[in-house]
Amino acid sequence: MLLSYMGATKTWLYFVIFRLWRPSLYSVRVPVILIYALTIWVFYDVLEIVHSRRAGIVGVLMLATDPIYVLTGSFGWCNLQNVFMLGSIGAFLRFYRSASRLWLAAATFFAGLWLWDKAVGMWMLSGLVLAVLILFPREAWSRVNPMNVVVGVAAFSMGALPLILFNVENGYPTLRSNTHFSTVGFHQKVEILKNTAEGSVWLGNVVSEPAQSPRIPRTQVGGWAVALHDRVGDHRSDYLPYAFAAGLFLVPLLLILRRHQGLRLLLFSLIVMCVAWLQMALTEGAGTGGHHPALMWPFPELFIAVAFAEASFAWKNVGRWMIAAAVVILMATNLLTLNQYLYQFVRFGGGKGWSDAIFALSNQIPGFQAEQIFLPDWGIINPLTTLSRGRLPLRWAGAAFSSDHPSEIAVHDALKAFAAKNSIWVEHTAENEMFAGVNARLDKMASEAGYQKIELRQVRDQNQKAIFDIFCILPSTEAAPANVVAIRRVK
Repeated sequence: MLLSYMGATKTWLYFVIFRLWRPSLYSVRVPVILIYALTIWVFYDVLEIVHSRRAGIVGVLMLATDPIYVLTGSFGWCNLQNVFMLGSIGAFLRFYRSASRLWLAAATFFAGLWLWDKAVGMWMLSGLVLAVLILFPREAWSRVNPMNVVVGVAAFSMGALPLILFNVENGYPTLRSNTHFSTVGFHQKVEILKNTAEGSVWLGNVVSEPAQSPRIPRTQVGGWAVALHDRVGDHRSDYLPYAFAAGLFLVPLLLILRRHQGLRLLLFSLIVMCVAWLQMALTEGAGTGGHHPALMWPFPELFIAVAFAEASFAWKNVGRWMIAAAVVILMATNLLTLNQYLYQFVRFGGGKGWSDAIFALSNQIPGFQAEQIFLPDWGIINPLTTLSRGRLPLRWAGAAFSSDHPSEIAVHDALKAFAAKNSIWVEHTAENEMFAGVNARLDKMASEAGYQKIELRQVRDQNQKAIFDIFCILPSTEAAPANVVAIRRVK
């Protein structure tokens, strides 16, 4: 376990990947994107099993162009959550159709991996279990017998074994540390949900907002993105909320038409999403970023795909063409929203933790020949470790500066880091902090402990925006050594 709620699934995955493909920008991104792309096929299989081929086609066309799903798969916040969830659902459906215990073992093993990867997977898993018990109890109980229970529990325990052992050995910190009820920020969480649904939540986060000194596109794809944007203008949101609203309108219609199977699937999706979102909305610290509502994907597409397919079946030939036109419009708005992200990335670069300045930082850091490199803010240590292939002496030093009330152990470690000889520090500039106030807390603690901060260099992105500050910390009574003076002169 890396944290009380987060396992080392990606660590083990990349251990294998990096043995086959040395660490680089492409080995980090490409394999996981390919794995994530497989979920599109799994989603089609799920929709075809539970409803129809038509629903499957509608669902995958929308999902494959959905900005939230595409960006989650590309940038990897919680993408394994979606992979394991769909893998588990797909295997469970295969088990229900075939009664094969191999599919049952696969389904429950994926569910175990799902929770080991991040325990917040319980939000969606609990919604799925509740929805099945309410709407498909007969189908669920028809597959329950002692041998199936043994196989399911054994496979689940195998997948979640690190999470289970960690909690047994440490007094169940996953539950104790991550389940605090709170309504603080509820309205903000509703706004985050809205922005996620319309695809705009990561504009200004993953990519920078438009500013002065835009870059000239350096690739043909970038040139196409800029040309399309110049032609159609800004397109910061898609029409997914409107399609979802149309699906809600169809719910009473399906009840009147007695389309019970389609109605049950629509209610199933609503229960899953409501249960999951209410848990993140009422949990302290959860639901405040788009990566949490994104855990509900692809259930919005499942809801819309089933609703549209049912409408097309009810209205025969006219309905088929109407739904086809609606899907084309939805795909177009999805792609235009994706192009907005690409345009802003090409012209203005990545935002905060996604800045291309990390490459310049990785190239410049070895020149300082520091024995230790302390990193007080989030979002620096992992990319630097990867780009340097583990050769830099990086040290995480953020525990003492992430809050106004650090623990005694964190303060002791920070003071020890201040005193370290031949060391440097790297932080984000104030406007690019991942956790607001980190820099000010570091400056205050260093000053109160009798240390001074010696600026060495600023590292800029390709738009010449300052992203990182490199500095050293010395006793206030000590003059800067000659090598530090030389570095400051050439920065």
